[in-house]
Amino acid sequence: MKMFKQESSFAFKKKYKNSLWQRSYYDRVLRKEETLKEVAWYIMNNPVRKGLVDDYRSYAFLGSLLIDIKEFDGRT
Repeated sequence: MKMFKQESSFAFKKKYKNSLWQRSYYDRVLRKEETLKEVAWYIMNNPVRKGLVDDYRSYAFLGSLLIDIKEFDGRT
């Protein structure tokens, strides 16, 4: 991740004279299926917390390669 951020940031800054990434990021290894679903639920609701949509399903960029979003239908 560090190398990807360095290289993409350098190219972006050279072209646009602006930063691409926030200063730091937090990552961790998820080990349990339950934990993955909890983190996915949190991430899917970021647009709701930010006020971009009223329901996470309305967010245009919602999607996952790992989790079927339909698993979360009906969750409150």
